[in-house]
Amino acid sequence: MASNRISEKSIRDFLMVSLFGEGYNPKLVTNRLDDRENKIDLAIKRAYRDMNRTLRTKEHQEEWDNLKDVVILKIKNSIKKMARTEIIDSQESYDKWFDKLIEVIIGSKKVIDRKIIFKYKYGQAQKWANMTMKYLVILKYKPIFNLIPFLHVPIDEIIVNRIVGENSKEKSKLIPWSSKLNPVNYYEFQQKVRDKFSCPMAWEINIWNMGSI
Repeated sequence: MASNRISEKSIRDFLMVSLFGEGYNPKLVTNRLDDRENKIDLAIKRAYRDMNRTLRTKEHQEEWDNLKDVVILKIKNSIKKMARTEIIDSQESYDKWFDKLIEVIIGSKKVIDRKIIFKYKYGQAQKWANMTMKYLVILKYKPIFNLIPFLHVPIDEIIVNRIVGENSKEKSKLIPWSSKLNPVNYYEFQQKVRDKFSCPMAWEINIWNMGSI
């Protein structure tokens, strides 16, 4: 007789497949803390989906897709190198690594007809990078777990509203994040979050768990 009980693992696997897509195989990506490389792929590709709605890709989808594939590989290599060789034991050392990653993303471009340039803006790059790190936490990618206190929050309108409230002047410097953000106002905002919360990423995840409003 078939059981009418659905296991907690089955429920979690369903939610993870819904989040990360068909690439998430519960037999390969477990709930254990480990360093499986396919977790990086899942995190980067899912993070891209959180960012790419800000891109105007309709007329040049192939070019944007080509650029995406190039940058995915560069982000993956940056994370793998960090996991193998870099010692990150402070906010300063994490910020330096993060800045290099952002340079990799915004420094990549696709050019056609010698004049049309496809590249990501700073705000789009931070969203992609920060959401990648957030998803690596969710996937329990072992090499970044000691970095959780240093991680930045992905800046979007909901998070900005939580920190600056109805301060329209502050908000106007940050929203829309895809076009307004630059290194100066980005780090000013991250510091505001850090002044309020000892672990910004834990706070950010809890905001979304509570329905974000």
